[in-house]
Amino acid sequence: AITTDSASFVYNGEDRKLKKYSYSALANSMHTISVITVDDDLPFVNRVNTVENEFYFDVRDGAGKSVINNYEIIYKWGTLTVTPRPVTVTTGTVSRVYDGQPLSYAEASSGNLCNGHSLVPVSDELGETEFPEITDIGSVKNEFKCKIVDNMNGDFTDNYLVTYVYGTITRTKRPVTIFTPSVTEKYGLNEISDINVVKYNNLVDGHTVIADVEEGNEPRRREVGTTKNEFACKIYCDADDVTDNYTITYEYGTLTVTQREIVVTFNSASKVYDGAALSEKGYTTYWKENAEFKGLVGDDKLIIDDSTVPSLTDVGTKTNRFDFTLPEFEEGKSNYALYETFNGTLEVTERTLSVATGSATAVYSGKPLSQPQYEECYYLDADGVKQVGLVNGDQLAVLAPFSVTAVTPDGGTDNVVTYKVCDSNGDEVVGNYIIEYVKYGKLTVTPAKLNVTV
Repeated sequence: AITTDSASFVYNGEDRKLKKYSYSALANSMHTISVITVDDDLPFVNRVNTVENEFYFDVRDGAGKSVINNYEIIYKWGTLTVTPRPVTVTTGTVSRVYDGQPLSYAEASSGNLCNGHSLVPVSDELGETEFPEITDIGSVKNEFKCKIVDNMNGDFTDNYLVTYVYGTITRTKRPVTIFTPSVTEKYGLNEISDINVVKYNNLVDGHTVIADVEEGNEPRRREVGTTKNEFACKIYCDADDVTDNYTITYEYGTLTVTQREIVVTFNSASKVYDGAALSEKGYTTYWKENAEFKGLVGDDKLIIDDSTVPSLTDVGTKTNRFDFTLPEFEEGKSNYALYETFNGTLEVTERTLSVATGSATAVYSGKPLSQPQYEECYYLDADGVKQVGLVNGDQLAVLAPFSVTAVTPDGGTDNVVTYKVCDSNGDEVVGNYIIEYVKYGKLTVTPAKLNVTV
């Protein structure tokens, strides 16, 4: 009985043979057994499999002559076995900053493959291979299968006992800096606000930045000063909110309101003399840059120092200018700056008095006849209505009397008496009136009757 040996080998891609055997005692001690199967014909195994270790022998005597026919040979074949080669396949690990694109990593490695073998990802019937992928931040297991091929693309996977260690595919947040806008405007009619973000860096192409502010809650500034233009933003890819894929750093701009430079014009005023003081606290304002715009906004008003407001009573002109301070929204702080002022004028013009002189009649006596009392004295008010007398207690007094002594012609002689105006103290009031004689009365002296007795 001849028994060939058995052996088990871990797959290494090589032909595995075993020319070992055992046998029972021969009939003659001079007989020997030798293998007659040449080495090239020995059974072998080079893939995971089991084959019989079958090869043949001859029995020879001491002279080298074959005596095998004298024996009944019973063969017991051993086996040659190749077991799978244990390998660990590690799929690749990769980490990338978010860029809006799907990320996959089709890399795998193993340090225990046979020479000439390599890893190839398994593909489907169409030759396509699907790999795990990730677009948004996070991690997924890089789980895919490989086959093991030689340099002729032959599949040797069955010869390996594969253990997988899966890597990870990771997307990390993309850092981005968003610059909120800055606005500087002069104080005016409206609050300033700007949430239109147009400046940022490191944003994925095609993504947009939109302010995440409810309407009406935008940072605003109205009064002079500076406010940080601080608000949050969201980032969109088309209609999708991708903000969570970013780490946002904000550089906040400012909303700055500067003082509005204004021009102040003091109003002018005029009237006909009425004995009362004329004053005018009115004014107009406009923007230095554009006279079409009212300088003071809304209900803002100048704070006037009444003690400096000029007045004018008698006929003449006077500069109208007074002291004031600009309105303040907070103690010591104004939305305005004074650029220039223009003076107004106060003017009092003469009042026209219409005078009709009085009339008188007398019989010639050799004495002068006069009539100092006027018949009528009046002026027209602002509405054109006749008002009798003078203003402010003033009164007419005779300046140049007139009289006649001799008999006057028929119809009499005009009473051309002239008057002046005096105040209540009797002092002459100079320059506040123009006296217009609208009618002269008549001084009439008739002949005296003379009785002559003949």
